[in-house]
Amino acid sequence: MLDLHDVQNSMESMKRDEFLKKHQYKIWQGKDGKWYTYLPDDKKGRVKKKKSSKKEIENVVIEYYKNLKMEPIIFKERYNVWIQRQLDCGVSNNTMNRYNCDYVRFFEDSTIEFMDISKIDDEVLYCFLINRIRQKELSYRAAKTMFGMLNGIFQKAQKDKIIQVNPCESIDFPVLRKHCKVQIGKTAEERVVSDEQMKLLYDIIAQDHMNKPNYIPPYAIELASLTGMRVGELAGLIWGNVNFKEKYILVDRSEKYDREKKAYFIDTTKNAKPRFIPMSREIEALLKQVKKLRQVMDIYANMYLQMKMDGFMQE
Repeated sequence: MLDLHDVQNSMESMKRDEFLKKHQYKIWQGKDGKWYTYLPDDKKGRVKKKKSSKKEIENVVIEYYKNLKMEPIIFKERYNVWIQRQLDCGVSNNTMNRYNCDYVRFFEDSTIEFMDISKIDDEVLYCFLINRIRQKELSYRAAKTMFGMLNGIFQKAQKDKIIQVNPCESIDFPVLRKHCKVQIGKTAEERVVSDEQMKLLYDIIAQDHMNKPNYIPPYAIELASLTGMRVGELAGLIWGNVNFKEKYILVDRSEKYDREKKAYFIDTTKNAKPRFIPMSREIEALLKQVKKLRQVMDIYANMYLQMKMDGFMQE
């Protein structure tokens, strides 16, 4: 004979487990003996909760999910959750700015922006991708960027138990290439600076050196042409990374622009890997000329070789 009390306890236990499975954050015991977890928060993203026992903290979690409004969770909301995760992972302001610009480009005013994310299956997603690629005349590369964002958003929703299946996993993306705008590639002649163009450039630089010997930008352009350094790498170059004895330049810094703060800052290079550039006679002569010029101008000490409107900038 069934014990109704046991049945009731079993059902209550199952309900508790069902609510706890929805919880996306771990529950842990701190060194102080207290029990902790996080709960989602509309303004802060998440808030920490603390209780004296594991059961008490589980009760807080269960009560939260019991009181949740049974409203559909739309795609845009999950994009914001995904963006918050990128911030938590330490993504730079410039990358965040690019994500937000891409959201406007790919998803704003689209059929899925305010759609219940649980209703976006592989068929809905496939139709959206085709229509959006055609509407926006996206190249294959741009379409891949859009698909990558979608995959990240749905992966996060799946991890948070908002959806059971990531619809991106069922999309054979390369098939969509035929819907993308065809980009006409440049010829070798168009992609490479010709000898005639280089001669013209060096003639102009030589003329600038003659007419305006104290004007720094031509020296920066010449150094870039001899080393292949990027503008930001030139801007981040310091004399300490120029080794005249061993004949090399260490490139491990780059100037970048924070679009959010509207300010320049020094960071790692594009791939965050330092590299060494052999110092040819031409490069050595040019750098010594710049160094001598800076000494003459009495601004050599503690300086960056930064290319600005007024030339290489001081540190």
